[in-house]
Amino acid sequence: MSEALVGGRVFCVVGVSQCCIWGFDRGRGPHHRTGGSTPQARQAQYEADIAAADLAEVPHDAETTARTALAASAAAGNPLSQWQLMTRFGLTRTAERKVRQAVLAEANGHNPG
Repeated sequence: MSEALVGGRVFCVVGVSQCCIWGFDRGRGPHHRTGGSTPQARQAQYEADIAAADLAEVPHDAETTARTALAASAAAGNPLSQWQLMTRFGLTRTAERKVRQAVLAEANGHNPG
């Protein structure tokens, strides 16, 4: 019983301190990071951040996403299994086989056409 109370007190102290830290951090606002408090300065910094970001194109279908994931996992030395590809990306067995064959062909230097 006393252990639960001690644990609860520790949790409360940690929780309250985190809220205080987050509150102070939020109190500074976005102008603290951008170097200016005017809306124009914040907008300029936002546009600079967007221009500097190297955003990859988002895949439009499950097969493309599965192909990317399989290629990355194979390059890391632990390729995704058939079951993992089917459940994570909602592929049928036929679609999974086509994805796997395309990735293997690309890895061997062949055109996956």
